[in-house]
Amino acid sequence: MRRLGVSDAGWLLVERRDRPMHVGGLLLFDPPPGAGPGFVRSQLLEPARAHGARAPFDQRLARPYGRAGLYHWVRDDHIDLDVHVRHLALPAPGRIRELLELVSASHSTLLDRHRPLWQVTLVEGLEDGRIAAHAKIHHSMLDGVAAMRQLLASFAPDPETVDLEPPWARGAERVRLAEDATSSSGALTTAFELVRETVGEATSLTGLSRAVLQQVASASRDATDPLPFRAPRTLLDQPLTGARRYVAQSYELERLRVLANAFDATLNDIVLALCSGALRAYLDDLGALPDAPLVALVPVAIPTDGEHARGNALSLLLANLATDEPDPLRRLERIRASMEHGKQRLRGLDRRALRDYGLLLAAPTLLAQLAHLGGRTRPVHNLTISNVPGPRQPLYWNGARLSGVYPISLLPDGDALNITQLSYAGSLELGITAARDRLPHVQRLIDHIETSLVELEKAVGA
Repeated sequence: MRRLGVSDAGWLLVERRDRPMHVGGLLLFDPPPGAGPGFVRSQLLEPARAHGARAPFDQRLARPYGRAGLYHWVRDDHIDLDVHVRHLALPAPGRIRELLELVSASHSTLLDRHRPLWQVTLVEGLEDGRIAAHAKIHHSMLDGVAAMRQLLASFAPDPETVDLEPPWARGAERVRLAEDATSSSGALTTAFELVRETVGEATSLTGLSRAVLQQVASASRDATDPLPFRAPRTLLDQPLTGARRYVAQSYELERLRVLANAFDATLNDIVLALCSGALRAYLDDLGALPDAPLVALVPVAIPTDGEHARGNALSLLLANLATDEPDPLRRLERIRASMEHGKQRLRGLDRRALRDYGLLLAAPTLLAQLAHLGGRTRPVHNLTISNVPGPRQPLYWNGARLSGVYPISLLPDGDALNITQLSYAGSLELGITAARDRLPHVQRLIDHIETSLVELEKAVGA
């Protein structure tokens, strides 16, 4: 029996029927040439169920709802992989629309706390012949980035490698995650990680206080530098039910790199600008565009120097999305300036102060979840926009090429929208998780993102 740490137990404590705390992903595969009708069962389903499960995939909660907030993992000696690895088929015509409806419904339902908290569903019947897999896992077991890396690490770089074991198999090699593995996870993810890292440590008050004072001073001089609790109240900031809507799309990374070079911006600046333009159009269509600009919470990895520095340190930034600006070029410039303000401020902090600063920004969201006040107070931010670095080369599973991999996030109460991107093999794979009964027609955001991309391309003659 192993007791859960503070941050892992936190995901279980804040979970309710209207607030599922699992993350996931949607994977699309191209079957190999000559694959027959039995390929999914013989090469994907049966290997996935054949090898048993290892930790943490064989762990269940000793008491599903804990006692006094305490939770313990115990090994499930009777795990039924037929329950955890499912096999479904879409009805004709098997469009992507039907697939996303299935994923949306599956992601809305809680995982059974009497079993290990994960599930994978293989889906056949897509009209283009591809195969889909929807994976979801509770955040108390693995965060989204760690789960995705565990999954992708079990794939092969070539189609000839077969007899691969799934990441939950007993014989599968454990994946050693890089230090910055959670550097682009969501805001609530980051908050719990920061709590875990700072418990028992003295805070770096001098550096933290300096950063806060600098932010207040900067915001008073420059409207592009946002302050907490200055985000407008919008449709994105409401108490939620458990219903989710999920949409996804792929974009060529080269298209975004051309824009980044043309505007002397980062790739992340371009992504934020595309999301900003899409949100502006989406809310305007609903007659709900606020006069003040939306504010996004953006997890970032900041390079640090000094004797104890090791690579990048995890923190959070508030980004002014400039949704009140109709001109796409001026909107991008304001976003770029906002991000540069925040990164410049954080570069002067040591690792501990960086963590404390991130916790300071995320703490109101975390506390609102614990007090069941999400969506009922003035928002610190309006949504989270995250980026997850992924494999640069194509991957294969027993001969089937992984043609797309799209992250699916969780929604804290009061955050009706999350946009997460993952880079993979020359593409930016974008996943939008939304509260279905709070944000109507959220699939239109995909069209608006493409429109924003074309606007910027026309501006540089691309």
